[in-house]
Amino acid sequence: MRRAPVASPDIDQSSRNARLRVHGLVVAVAVVIAACSGSGPAGSPSTASDAASAPAAAVADVATTVADATPATASPATTTASTDPSLPEDATTGATTGALIEARPVDVIVPDDLPDGPVPLVVVLHGYSGTADVQQQYFRFQDAAAVRGVILAYPDGTPDRRDLRFWNATDACCNFFGSDVDDVAYLAAVVDHVRSLHTVDPKRIFLAGHSNGGFMSYRLACERADLFAAVVSLAGATYADPLDCSPSEPVSIAQVHGTVDEVIAYDGGDIIGNEYPSAAVTAATWAAYNGCDTVIEPLGDAIDVDRDLAGAETTVARFGDCPSTGAVELWTIADGRHIPKLTDGFADAVFDFFDAHPKG
Repeated sequence: MRRAPVASPDIDQSSRNARLRVHGLVVAVAVVIAACSGSGPAGSPSTASDAASAPAAAVADVATTVADATPATASPATTTASTDPSLPEDATTGATTGALIEARPVDVIVPDDLPDGPVPLVVVLHGYSGTADVQQQYFRFQDAAAVRGVILAYPDGTPDRRDLRFWNATDACCNFFGSDVDDVAYLAAVVDHVRSLHTVDPKRIFLAGHSNGGFMSYRLACERADLFAAVVSLAGATYADPLDCSPSEPVSIAQVHGTVDEVIAYDGGDIIGNEYPSAAVTAATWAAYNGCDTVIEPLGDAIDVDRDLAGAETTVARFGDCPSTGAVELWTIADGRHIPKLTDGFADAVFDFFDAHPKG
């Protein structure tokens, strides 16, 4: 593979639980790092002071516990951005793609033997407090992408007040400090940037995200359904209110979620009072957007995506009568947690889903 250039003392139990869920989002990256490095489980983090009344203060407190979450081996993306003014201008911000990428470089990984003709692009989004480098190590898509001739793009979210990277995704996750960063425009610019360097198939541009990256993938599917063909979201969720999303055309969806996820609950929940739907409701909501039937049926044999769980632990179910460009599946990891230790088969399963669901 080669890299392309480029404080009230009184706090009720629900508030305390909400803060602990945010704490889990932050600590999750440390578990990813441990899993990628082959070390043992991360130690139990110390909790923040209970003297916090405002949501922002609660987030600030828990964030401090893992301010050094990025692994020592991680380094900034080595891409150098093109600032060609002829590149497309974003209709919302007025900024050129070159300017957006110059401000926020992206790591682009290209197979050594890239096939002739248009090739697929997968944009991979990290979770809250994660980084592009950590996400590369966690999903481990590179080998599958090399075999299949797929370009991978790993962008970074922006640092919040505690220097923890996030995506400005849904109202639930994870813009905790009210930033006005436009990640929809930025990630569309990432696609345009890669297209300026390589011949990308416009029918095969995909999103894969974990946690906050999954939430962001859903926002992009809502607002840029014209651009992205399919989404695989691991431990993310769509908007709680279906009216907050109005995709212009179908987008294929695979919602992947562990039943004992301790951070983003399989059955839905909230983060500091901002609700997110369950995995099943997330899938059903997108089935409705795409015009599918309301019935979901098991699809074939279970698959093995978590190496910590015995056997093939993940069931796959699909909604019926979806359009060819708008399939919706729910992959349920029985006893799976927020950060499953992914098998090599996970990448293949994700890429199989993408291969089967280009735009029409």
